[in-house]
Amino acid sequence: MKMIDNIQCVLFDHDGTIVDSEVAAMDVALELTNQVMETFGKPHYTKEEVMATVGKTFMDALVDRLAPRNITLTDDFLRFLFLEKERRTIEAIRKSAKPTPGTVKTLKILHQAKIPMAVVSNSTTSRLRASLTTTGLDKIIPFDRVFSAQDSFEDGISRPKPATDIHHLALNKLKQQAVNTIMIEDTPVGVEASVNAGIKTIGYVGASHILSAKRVSLGQELLAKGAVKVIDHMEQLLSIMEPLKSTR
Repeated sequence: MKMIDNIQCVLFDHDGTIVDSEVAAMDVALELTNQVMETFGKPHYTKEEVMATVGKTFMDALVDRLAPRNITLTDDFLRFLFLEKERRTIEAIRKSAKPTPGTVKTLKILHQAKIPMAVVSNSTTSRLRASLTTTGLDKIIPFDRVFSAQDSFEDGISRPKPATDIHHLALNKLKQQAVNTIMIEDTPVGVEASVNAGIKTIGYVGASHILSAKRVSLGQELLAKGAVKVIDHMEQLLSIMEPLKSTR
């Protein structure tokens, strides 16, 4: 693969990127969504329909599903669904989360090369901490380098991707610049956000929720959103980072 030079910082998305957690999260989303459908006597959504919203927050995706079926929920019920989704997802992640293939080795090599790393995610801080602790990745990327678009902002306002606020917050905390940073993302929404933040972006299609038959088409979507390359195994990242040629 062609090298990308002058990289001084690496940002990673979380779900479906460094942690294979999308299947567990989507199973919970499907369960809760269809419980709402049953309450209103509406047809169930399929797993494929729910998986198509990967990259969006659960609440954004849920609102998108409710509108065509003329379902309106109270703010209190939406809040209950958000908290229940978090509770069930964290419980599932603690049972099943694991690093994606090659991630542990890749993160260790980046750490040894003294390249700053951070997690930049739409997931909540509590969910990220549960996942990173379960997988042991918190020993490589500490919690002070984990940034949630849901609740890392001082004003308490959620600004999920495709907004770029969380990228700028992470870069500011790390004292890094976008021009010397790369971001690893697995969804079109995530790639769009990091590209709009001025960050070179690598598309990743190696998690278990992405069927082999769909990896090529997803990779094309990520390239269309602005990704400069697409990889299907995390160790491939090491082959395209110029500073690592002498450390591998």
